[in-house]
Amino acid sequence: MLPTIATGNVGSALAGEYEVANSLRFDDGSTDSLTRTPASDGNRKTWTVSFWIKRGNLVDGTVFSSGLYERLIHFSSDTMYVQISNNNASAQAIQTNAVFRDVSAWYHVVVACDTSQASSDNRLKIYVNGQQ
Repeated sequence: MLPTIATGNVGSALAGEYEVANSLRFDDGSTDSLTRTPASDGNRKTWTVSFWIKRGNLVDGTVFSSGLYERLIHFSSDTMYVQISNNNASAQAIQTNAVFRDVSAWYHVVVACDTSQASSDNRLKIYVNGQQ
């Protein structure tokens, strides 16, 4: 079953409900997940993750993880927490000040990482609905 966006929800400009093509729905009572094994390691120094999410209820949970938490995006206490590490060394972490409690809202999340930046403040950034 594909999720629907109802009239009045954040990000919905259409009247009525509609299905979001190619979307997934995960229930917190389920252990369902997606996995992918890439063909190569890719670029571990500069990367971006972008996704839409709608929190069905306010539970702590991991949205995305890679390896031994080399990359982790997690909701905790209604805030978003992102951590990256290089083989469990030199970890970078950031937690939002904003809270995400609206279970009817869709959020567009972009996590941008560039570990080549000189300033640690510029290495890891979170954007939600276009706001850093």
